[in-house]
Amino acid sequence: MDLDAWNRDGRAKNARVCAMFDQILEQGLETDDDPAEDDRTEELADAVLAEVVALNAAGTWQAARERFDPAHLPFVPHMEETELGFSAVVILGPDTFLVRRGAGGDEDVHVLRIQGGEVTRMDGVFAFALSRDRIHLALAKKEGLVLSRGWGGASRTVPWPDDVEVDPAGINTLDVANDGTSLIFASDEAGIWLVQDTTWTKVAPRDGVGDEDEDEDEDEDEDEDEDEDEDEDEDEDEDEDEDEDEDEDEGSLADVLHAAIAPDGSHIAYGWQDAPGHYVDAIRGGKLVPVGVIGTVSDYPYKVLFTDDSREILSNTRHMQSGVTICIPIAKVRGLEPYDDVPDDVPQTDEYLRANGIGLLPGALFGRDEPVAWIGGSGWSHAAPIHGGRPIFTQYLGSSIEGFDYDPVSKRAVVASSSSMLHVFEPGSPALEGRERGYKPRREIYRWIFWDTLDQPIRW
Repeated sequence: MDLDAWNRDGRAKNARVCAMFDQILEQGLETDDDPAEDDRTEELADAVLAEVVALNAAGTWQAARERFDPAHLPFVPHMEETELGFSAVVILGPDTFLVRRGAGGDEDVHVLRIQGGEVTRMDGVFAFALSRDRIHLALAKKEGLVLSRGWGGASRTVPWPDDVEVDPAGINTLDVANDGTSLIFASDEAGIWLVQDTTWTKVAPRDGVGDEDEDEDEDEDEDEDEDEDEDEDEDEDEDEDEDEDEDEDEGSLADVLHAAIAPDGSHIAYGWQDAPGHYVDAIRGGKLVPVGVIGTVSDYPYKVLFTDDSREILSNTRHMQSGVTICIPIAKVRGLEPYDDVPDDVPQTDEYLRANGIGLLPGALFGRDEPVAWIGGSGWSHAAPIHGGRPIFTQYLGSSIEGFDYDPVSKRAVVASSSSMLHVFEPGSPALEGRERGYKPRREIYRWIFWDTLDQPIRW
């Protein structure tokens, strides 16, 4: 088998894709070429993978990247046989990461610590968060949240709220403020909760926010629609009622609950599927004070993130695999009601991707004065100035891109995907010609691969 064809054919296609994006974004031209296509066979891919596995076994994994370029599409059969993907990641130090396998609700959700070439499963840990100043670490365990100053620092445990059954494996999102004592988590079963020091506050559902009154308002709207359409299919309604009853029996409050806390601990933002938008509350004197609701630009809220200065919010709403991300100052959220339109002067950071994950990169890496949001979609990622404009770069990774983190010390970024691959980047460095796909793509240094078809994880 001609193994040299692997790089030769892959780099030629990558170069064509990069040229295509230059034409699209810089010249406004159109093309019918499929940027994700890869004609290399699965047989060739398996032969290349065998070589990469052998180099890892020999302790010379660095040679794998020198000999072969990684790819996505030819390896899809390996990904399809892998049960748990990555859903979150943080950088703890040089080549040291925490990564979560599985998402809230998956069986066998667990956290791995990767340090150099060692991979350790952290028994009893199901989720984690690192403060934006990179000082405070939170680990979600059965007994509660374990808080410490970095890895290995003195820790304390905050038990879960009284009379609430919290399964840490069911947590969708966990976020911690720079004070190290204010945290927010979201779970489809337990709801959304804020803790300040040791005091828990239920964020949602609560009176006026995701409660029965809001549901009743929606029911009234549905009744009006039914009055206008007398030919509504009653059998279909009965089926929907049965589905809703089943959901209630399972104890689920809503779907895709997610939340974020401002780095300075002053505000929270949160949403869920079918919510009227992202709710924003101020934290004053330990109490929640409603600020407003960021209306949906696409179908429903999917991801939310505060900027590092705590003054603005990145709000993504999705439609199927697509979506829109906006960047709105908190000052413009004040007074907005559910279902209000987003003000016309609020910029769109990205108008294409469902944000499975969002990370922030310093604008200085690219000669920009404002931060850059790296948004992960289903296969593609866009890095764009938070206030809009042409992307700084786009990058094809192939899988659903779930988690991001950036380390200002090493100036490296890490990206976690649903195909159980962990990508380590130098986002400030352009990729070598033909090595990556996208618009001005960035340099990937190496990746960890955790496929169930492998005897053990490999680096490539």
